[in-house]
Amino acid sequence: MKIIEHPSARDFLSAAEAFLSDNEAINNFPLGLARRMEATPTPGARFLTVHHPEGAIAGAAVQTPPWRLTLSECSAATGSALADFLVGQESITGVSGPAGPADAMASRWAKRAHVALCQKLTVYVLTQLIPPPPTPGALRVASAEDRPLLRPWLAAFSAEAIPHDPPPNPESPTVAQLEMGNTWVWEVDGEAVCFLASGRSTGRGRTIGPVYTPPEHRGRGYAAAATAAASQVIFDRGFAFCCLLADQANPISNRVYQRIGYQGVADHHVYDFVVGG
Repeated sequence: MKIIEHPSARDFLSAAEAFLSDNEAINNFPLGLARRMEATPTPGARFLTVHHPEGAIAGAAVQTPPWRLTLSECSAATGSALADFLVGQESITGVSGPAGPADAMASRWAKRAHVALCQKLTVYVLTQLIPPPPTPGALRVASAEDRPLLRPWLAAFSAEAIPHDPPPNPESPTVAQLEMGNTWVWEVDGEAVCFLASGRSTGRGRTIGPVYTPPEHRGRGYAAAATAAASQVIFDRGFAFCCLLADQANPISNRVYQRIGYQGVADHHVYDFVVGG
């Protein structure tokens, strides 16, 4: 297999967007990241495509250091080929992607460095919303006045849901999107009790996440109501589907999404690598 490293998101999308769009929801990470970085370039980002001997694309990957490499849907052999191409590079801190190629890449990497499985996730897709039971409160677009609340909530979400990830930047895309109308709060009697964001567009679809309810407000249906309402906003904007990832170790969040119509379509595994470990 031949591996090409592209100089920009635009060049990468020119080569890989059609391939990624064939499985748009499963490829929401590399596709959505590349589309976002086409508009707003990220220093140090890497864009790779893997090609069969005859030239057709076999897979693709995107990385924004210090984050893990994000894989497209592809074969286990493609994941192994990427590992052989990248192994030993300290900038490759891990891999996140569909279970088959992510497992294969991690297995090949483990021959030369320490590998740790951090999370098993499910990719969910929504095309037909099932309204949740009536819930007190309403969704509203977050504003700049919500920053003092959302920053610690984002930090709490990261510590609880993705503790293996680098700490969130206070000016992360989730907070930055306050100006773009893609972050919402669920408000009850004037009090914000839950927040969620929509971080990436894949073309026909849009991702949702993170979704966070502080512990003192849990068990009242706020996350389901907020996710359903935000999903409807996305549909109203003309998107054909919503997608999100949920930790398989958290049965409550998985049930929340399933009850409003989200359907699991793929397993997604997350690994950390330690070169020389």
